[in-house]
Amino acid sequence: MLKFRSILYLATVFIAGTLPPPGNSVLDQPWVSSSFWLAMYERGGGYARVCNLLVACFLVSAASAAAVDVYMSTRILSFLAEAGHAPKWLGLKYRRQSNSGKRATVIPWVGLLTSLGFAALSLLCMQRVTGVESKDEVFFKRLTSMNTSAYLQAIIGTLFTYIRFYYGTKRKEKDGKYLTEIERIKQNRAWGQPYLAITAFCICTFILLFHGWTCFRIPNGRWRIYTFTDGPTDQSSTEANAFLVTYLPPPLLLLLVFGYKLVKRSRLTAYEDMDFSDVTFVEGEPLEPKPPKADWRGRMWWTLVK
Repeated sequence: MLKFRSILYLATVFIAGTLPPPGNSVLDQPWVSSSFWLAMYERGGGYARVCNLLVACFLVSAASAAAVDVYMSTRILSFLAEAGHAPKWLGLKYRRQSNSGKRATVIPWVGLLTSLGFAALSLLCMQRVTGVESKDEVFFKRLTSMNTSAYLQAIIGTLFTYIRFYYGTKRKEKDGKYLTEIERIKQNRAWGQPYLAITAFCICTFILLFHGWTCFRIPNGRWRIYTFTDGPTDQSSTEANAFLVTYLPPPLLLLLVFGYKLVKRSRLTAYEDMDFSDVTFVEGEPLEPKPPKADWRGRMWWTLVK
């Protein structure tokens, strides 16, 4: 089912990208840049009314995506605080026990407010009708570029950890240790590993290194960090600032990683020293959750989100 949804999504994005002509001036407007919207707008007639419905759907989708980002950020901050990798105050929680005593409401309110505070920075990207970018918009775009690099680094780190985890299980299986735990890990392992993870690792690393290639397209070959004149900003200074915000996260990550290892005197865990004893194995436990008993609407929702 997941493969079908992925193929359907990719096909929809490809078809939608071929709908509008690339030179259409309407695409320059930030609020009407959707391919579906433009196709129905060009159609005219009764289809123009559907455009408003599409805009409303896009707003709901954007709000849903923002809620998911805030939710994930809150959980990550709470987990880091519990693990000791972030300040303890980020893990403060509001707890309320239900009247029956069986359920409790737990809200990591500090992490939630912190995530909402960073989410509020998105208001800086609101473009005006004049089409001239303000300093707030430029700042938000540069911050977004840095976040993109940081997010790619997080994905690369996750893939690197998974690849080492995979070969760690192979080493332990060869040594005849943790066979029960490793068998459980195999049952939950996706198809095509570790080759898919290695491919994704190489692609993400390539994107991280070369996604700022436009910074090197300078006509005169000179970069200036700052211009002291009162005239218009030189193009080279803009490219230099773009280079800094694009490629600043990788050296900062290396500095933090090696600094942590230098201070904590830690080392990379070898394959033969990996411990898989914490992997639980319950005989007869289903690997896939069973669909709940509900009406046709509940079964349809389960099919879409499972």
